[in-house]
Amino acid sequence: MILEGVVRGIKEKIGLGENQPTLGDYGEALLSQLLPPYAKLVSKIFIIETFATAGVAPTASSQTTGPKWILYNANPENGASLILLSASVALEDQTSALGIGLIVCTALGPQDVVSSDFSGTIKTCADGSPRKPLVFLDDTPTLRGGTPAWLPIAGSFNTTNASTVWSAIRGNVDGLLIAPPKGGFGLDVAGPTTNTVLYAPSFVIAEVKL
Repeated sequence: MILEGVVRGIKEKIGLGENQPTLGDYGEALLSQLLPPYAKLVSKIFIIETFATAGVAPTASSQTTGPKWILYNANPENGASLILLSASVALEDQTSALGIGLIVCTALGPQDVVSSDFSGTIKTCADGSPRKPLVFLDDTPTLRGGTPAWLPIAGSFNTTNASTVWSAIRGNVDGLLIAPPKGGFGLDVAGPTTNTVLYAPSFVIAEVKL
């Protein structure tokens, strides 16, 4: 026996009453977003930055397995994964020229254990609570498991010198890259050899169990 039915509506609790939203022609719920995109996730969102210390110079050659930074997921197996929402670098010192590119990757498989942060790293929860993520930011790692595909997420095509300290580029990844426990994200700044500036990175991640 086969039973067929038609969904006419869905009851949804809004405030102190109930609302029965209209469905579309194909039974899909017609919804509106009332809160900002990450409002319900904010207690699991963390900001990691190293602006208090000297930055590093960009890489002039194509990247393989030796990025400037790795954001390591120190959660135990079957624990929380890291979801990359955005990454950025800010100019800390000297004069930029000729443009730069910000590239990221998800490292392939388990990586070397990282148990301490790059000097001056600050990690805070986006909701202002004292929670800390089980992640560590390290510099000049060697990625294990082979060469991952690198993804350009932001860049500039400047052709003139600029010396504006704290000018920055940011790439919104919005969850496209995920690092499982014992894995990590690689991040690097690509630039020409004549670009002798120093950049400091920052990340916005969500730490959730998938």
